[in-house]
Amino acid sequence: MLSYQHAYHAGNFADVHKHLILHGVIDHLLRKESPVTFIDTHAGRGLYPLAAEETSRLHEYRQGVLPLWEGRESLMGEELLGGWLAALVGAQPDPRRLSHYPGSPWWMGSAPALPGPPAALRAASRGACPSGGPAAGR
Repeated sequence: MLSYQHAYHAGNFADVHKHLILHGVIDHLLRKESPVTFIDTHAGRGLYPLAAEETSRLHEYRQGVLPLWEGRESLMGEELLGGWLAALVGAQPDPRRLSHYPGSPWWMGSAPALPGPPAALRAASRGACPSGGPAAGR
């Protein structure tokens, strides 16, 4: 039986695509006054270090998030992409260097570029990312 371990693929094209859509949907939903609930049944880690052994093995982030990171200065004016990149900058310990890629739990509950209080989700809104068991941390 094969075991999928997302750490090998963090920040790849599909991951960026998924999180860009997630960021846009959350941004749109939080424009309304009513509370929302987010549930991600397959959430993994909150942050993936790009220098980790797993991520460094395949370097898939080089064809995903890295080109966007390198072009972020010229892309910041784009409505959706600019907000997503600003949030991505906020996930880095050093905002000048891409060292981590945020997973779905981070995008759902911590993205600083989203409207609202610092934790992004309004007090009445909730997010849930149940652990997928031992493999979720991989």
